[in-house]
Amino acid sequence: SFEDGKSRIFISSSAKAEGHAEADTRRKCGSDEPIVLKSEYRLTNKCVNALTLDYAEPSYDGISFEEAQPIIEIHDKLLRSRYRGELYLKFSFNIEKVPAAISMACEPMKYRSISVNGKEVGLSENWWLDRSFRTADILPFIKTGENEILMSFDYYQRDYVYYVLYGGVSESLRNCLAFDTEIEAVYLFGDFAVQTEADKFTPSERLSYCYTGDFKITESKDTVCADNVIKDGLPFFAGHLELEQSFESDREHGELWLDGRFSYADVYLNGAFVRRLMFTDHCDVSGFLRKGENTIRLVLCNSNRNLLGPHHFADPEPYALGPWNFSLENSWVDGKCDYFKERYSFVRFGLNAVIR
Repeated sequence: SFEDGKSRIFISSSAKAEGHAEADTRRKCGSDEPIVLKSEYRLTNKCVNALTLDYAEPSYDGISFEEAQPIIEIHDKLLRSRYRGELYLKFSFNIEKVPAAISMACEPMKYRSISVNGKEVGLSENWWLDRSFRTADILPFIKTGENEILMSFDYYQRDYVYYVLYGGVSESLRNCLAFDTEIEAVYLFGDFAVQTEADKFTPSERLSYCYTGDFKITESKDTVCADNVIKDGLPFFAGHLELEQSFESDREHGELWLDGRFSYADVYLNGAFVRRLMFTDHCDVSGFLRKGENTIRLVLCNSNRNLLGPHHFADPEPYALGPWNFSLENSWVDGKCDYFKERYSFVRFGLNAVIR
């Protein structure tokens, strides 16, 4: 067999080559009907799911709030107006069913206070995703229906920040800029599923999907449709999924093929490790496969793409990325930006498995 771009050297010999009989066997079993594995798998680990909150309602007195806007739009408005003073951001999320565990995580921001549904919370020393992402357990404060996280700031930027942003300085100086007050998205993570609307997903370029529906937090499930998990409770998921199912086989030889999108997949068959698939999508399972009932376990790894985005860039899956794709700095005019789309963009994460 040949992988893409692979070459082999064959040396002729009068002696019978080792493995010749095995090769004949594999060619013969290639004519058998393929074993198509079901798309539904058991989740053998409690994966840590996530929901990104990147819209907020801004207020400048803590009483009157504007309509929800993208965080990056609020950020751009504050810079353009050279605002200095009190700032309040209200992040909203909906809970269909209270989950088993849920926490919030924040990037470094000079917040004055944080409250969840009116109850003040403090960020712990624990971190999630990155050592700078501080966390707080918010399970005691949430409820079914609409929930809100309110953050307050004493917002300011030095005059130097505006000089670098709008003074026509060199790129090297611009790349060294650090804001005095940052505002960022808030992340919810824990043992829950994110409920979506199936008919609001639209396939787009380069295995991406555009989504125009709502998100609701609900209880996690013990199973998942592995064909594309973003449609089955895990749209913002990043990390490892451990999937398992049992199936019947009439043979002891074959190759496992995974058709899907993932960073890598560890393959286990009947309790034994077979191979890590990183630069290929198939592996020989002869010697691990047996006649009768078999159990396959797949550990899929995903990147942070669906968690961190970019979720709203005009191209749903750009070929190249830089900081501007996320910030869209200096691109907003009267609340509009040609490069921003309200819909969310995700990439497929999942697989279909068959043994041939």
